[in-house]
Amino acid sequence: MVYYRPEDGMQRMFLSFSEEKECLFCSVCLAHGNEKQKPSSFVTDFNSWTHIHQRIVEHESSKRHQECVEAYLHFSANRTILDMVQGQQYSLRKQQVLHRRLIVDRVVSIVKLIGKRGMPYRGKAGCEAVNVLANDRVDHGTFLEIVILVAKYNEILKAHLKEIIDKGMLNDKQDKRNRANRNTFISKSTVNQIILGIAKLMKSAIAEEVQQAGIFSVQLDTTQDVTQADKCAIVLRYVTDKVDERLIGVVDSHSGKGSDLCKLMSNDLEQNGIDITKCVSDSTDGASNMAGAYNGFTTFLEKASPGHIHTWCYAHVLNLVVCDATSSNEASMTLFGILQKAAMFFRESYLRMDLWTDHMKEKNGQNIHKRLSVIGATRWGSKHDALQKFFVLKHAMMRSVY
Repeated sequence: MVYYRPEDGMQRMFLSFSEEKECLFCSVCLAHGNEKQKPSSFVTDFNSWTHIHQRIVEHESSKRHQECVEAYLHFSANRTILDMVQGQQYSLRKQQVLHRRLIVDRVVSIVKLIGKRGMPYRGKAGCEAVNVLANDRVDHGTFLEIVILVAKYNEILKAHLKEIIDKGMLNDKQDKRNRANRNTFISKSTVNQIILGIAKLMKSAIAEEVQQAGIFSVQLDTTQDVTQADKCAIVLRYVTDKVDERLIGVVDSHSGKGSDLCKLMSNDLEQNGIDITKCVSDSTDGASNMAGAYNGFTTFLEKASPGHIHTWCYAHVLNLVVCDATSSNEASMTLFGILQKAAMFFRESYLRMDLWTDHMKEKNGQNIHKRLSVIGATRWGSKHDALQKFFVLKHAMMRSVY
């Protein structure tokens, strides 16, 4: 029997059908396969006829089959013209794969840069479409704008971007059939896949370090993001050649109960291959759902990992101490009350802020203008910032004030 590829009509000479076993075989992999590797189903007896075309394409595109084809073309003593043609087509395909890898390599570098800087990737709706990429007056978002900028100085990305834009100019009816089969490597889906891939590699590296360390401690807290969704941040602390603190996950939290938080953390650690019984300590704030003696997070963690030590977060303790200390003395309450009212008074008007800036220049002989800080209710450091910026004090003087 003769088998052809539906895309270009090329004959699949490697496929053979056994009437006796009623199975398909790959003759190239049979002849040149590596005996040490687990054999493919096309080497033993492929007889799964569900999605047969997709399975053949997957085998044809696999690294193992391509290595066997290379061996066949290299060691064949009597190479026919057809062999030469197939070898050229395979070489061309290899060049195309290499070219696409170079494109993806540049895209990955851009994604890593944006992530490192903590900037948003996406642009406004409708500004990321292919048919508007050539419009310089449109803000395409951070990712695409960097891609366009790099393309001006990189020939590989420049040619790829031009090809994408040219195809995007096609008529919608003509382009509709091919749209699903075209990968631009700069779409939001590609960016999301790259981010998930990087996150998976990072978590895998952290899990490997934790396993080498043997034991670890966990820090956990929840907060709301800009969409008002509650997120649970899980930080692992362990010792290798130094003390490491790594964020292993930011997970959606739908319940503030201690049992649910413990289960949430356990599931996340299990997904990353980390044994929760190796957790020897934890650190949380003093909230009842965290440190409660009966239904707190630490109580349920004690059941999962007996003998572990709970530590009340010292930053949280310090925050409470400073807040209480500055709220129990009349002089300190008056001082910080005046600072708060003064900051609000100046910040409400740009004219007042200009007067404050001019006063600071005249007083210090240089531009030491700092934006006045409003004192927050939950951060003890905000009182330090308010004093420092209002009086322009040095750190040594600040210690004497406290």
